[in-house]
Amino acid sequence: MNVFGNLHWLNGRAANVYLYEDVENGWIMVDAGYRGMVDPIGYLAKLGLPADALKHILITHADVDHVGNLAHVQEQSGAQVYAGKESAELLPQAKFPLHNKWYIDRMAPLLKVRPTPANVIKTVNDGDVLPLMGDLHVIATPGHTPDHHAFFSPSTGILFAGDAIAGWGGKIAPSKAMMSNNYDQVQQSALKLAELTPALFACGHGKPYQHTYDELMEMLLSLRNS
Repeated sequence: MNVFGNLHWLNGRAANVYLYEDVENGWIMVDAGYRGMVDPIGYLAKLGLPADALKHILITHADVDHVGNLAHVQEQSGAQVYAGKESAELLPQAKFPLHNKWYIDRMAPLLKVRPTPANVIKTVNDGDVLPLMGDLHVIATPGHTPDHHAFFSPSTGILFAGDAIAGWGGKIAPSKAMMSNNYDQVQQSALKLAELTPALFACGHGKPYQHTYDELMEMLLSLRNS
């Protein structure tokens, strides 16, 4: 559903998928969800749009719940994929990043996905600015996984936080330690993102979150004091 300006939220159950209508550059998708749990191309069809209306796919990190549907959606749409260096190397191998948590690292390979061709993936780096959504800033946010990136559009106020920040239970908070590769980095990355004071946290899990000023300050203080 449409949740904020031109932003549409698809609740993929396993993880959120976001679609953004960039009038000048075509539709943008952030993360792909897991196959069978979300259908971005079907959603566009309901809006009367063809599959190739989707031009760009941004990947925050290569966990299976965020990329399980990637190869399928990319093949249908022909969209350009953007991912960090390690993620760009993992996607063509249909492999996933290590969390250093045995229960995640043993389970992930069992959830087989199709590889995404290397020739459709463009590597992005911290500090890059993509000519999308009125300049979309790429921000390295390691912690949940070593190669995790968020995307922030200052002109719209939308922050695609991936799993750096979750929106569970009506509040925003950093990724949980039990799900993260390095919790100290998780907290540092969450603080970096919160200090951007976005209008909307488009989190990988939980509902997209519009905060009040007091709520955001409360989060910033807790992170600075941790």
